[in-house]
Amino acid sequence: MAIFAKPYLNKGKKDMIETIQMAAQASDFVNSFGPSAGFSLFWAICAIGGGMIGAGIGGNWAFVMTGFSVFLGFAVAATTGSDVVLNYMAFGPVFGPHICFAGAVAAHAYAGKLGLLGDKKGKDIDTSPAGFGNPTMLWIGAAFGLGGYLVERCIRLIPWFGHNTDTVALTVLLSSLVVRLVFGKSGIFNWTSQLTDKECWLRWQEKPSQWITIGVAASVLSGGLTLTVAYLLPHVSPETEKVLLANAQTLPFGISAITILMLILGFKIPVTHHITITAGLAAMVWFPILGNSLLLALLAAVVFGLMAAGLAEFAQRLMYARGDTHIDPPASSIWISHTIVRGLGLLVMAAMV
Repeated sequence: MAIFAKPYLNKGKKDMIETIQMAAQASDFVNSFGPSAGFSLFWAICAIGGGMIGAGIGGNWAFVMTGFSVFLGFAVAATTGSDVVLNYMAFGPVFGPHICFAGAVAAHAYAGKLGLLGDKKGKDIDTSPAGFGNPTMLWIGAAFGLGGYLVERCIRLIPWFGHNTDTVALTVLLSSLVVRLVFGKSGIFNWTSQLTDKECWLRWQEKPSQWITIGVAASVLSGGLTLTVAYLLPHVSPETEKVLLANAQTLPFGISAITILMLILGFKIPVTHHITITAGLAAMVWFPILGNSLLLALLAAVVFGLMAAGLAEFAQRLMYARGDTHIDPPASSIWISHTIVRGLGLLVMAAMV
């Protein structure tokens, strides 16, 4: 995302290239144990533990921990200029959704196959699988945690695509598809236009009037916060500026992830992380394209945030509602939305040169 930074930084070409390179790299600690675009035995072993922990505490609980890790990562970044906590903890082997959440989804599916989760079957990602006292569930989580790490690293190696999509979200989706094939009986694609209480993802967020309203609200919040974090924070070092520039859209994502805690506790709240991370990214990418206008960038955030909201609802009707394991609607939306936001941004910027 740092390739869009030139209009704000007012630096020469050489400095701009350095900014791009720095923002694309992990910290020295991360590089010493596993390059951000390569494979590491250290990270792979840690991913086994991450998947196992996710399987122990449950999918939604694991994702809440991702949200708290994002906040911790931003605190570390703001004070030290290092993105190690964001890279390793929030989006890496500890609580990275492609590892921790994906491992939990697999464990839930196995528990559902054994008939331990009742009517919701393998789609119950609130219950902690460790409570069933079956170590096999944790080892299944470990296997999918390792698989998530390896698949995500492979996606990063795909020319252009690996750097212009959300590799974590795509890995979550691919992992859940494998889970459905291994542990489920419903098949992957089962479109339905008529949702029931037992099948639906979020009863209060399925109608166009509902997800459009929620999408606008979440997008405005995310777009405004992202632009503020990236461009209006005073008195930060150049190193810190680069880290914030590369990760600003993950802060509203972290807020959305933490609110899942209220969903687990039974409150009927909006689920918005697919909207907030897409809207935040759109604000960052389109701000320079739209003449450095905050209002137009906010409008772009709303447009792309609504796209993400609609794609998630489409995904739940296509793969989630009639399924017997969890295929994540937000993850299904995020990777597509990010590819579109980045791809269109690159095309428009190329046309402007």
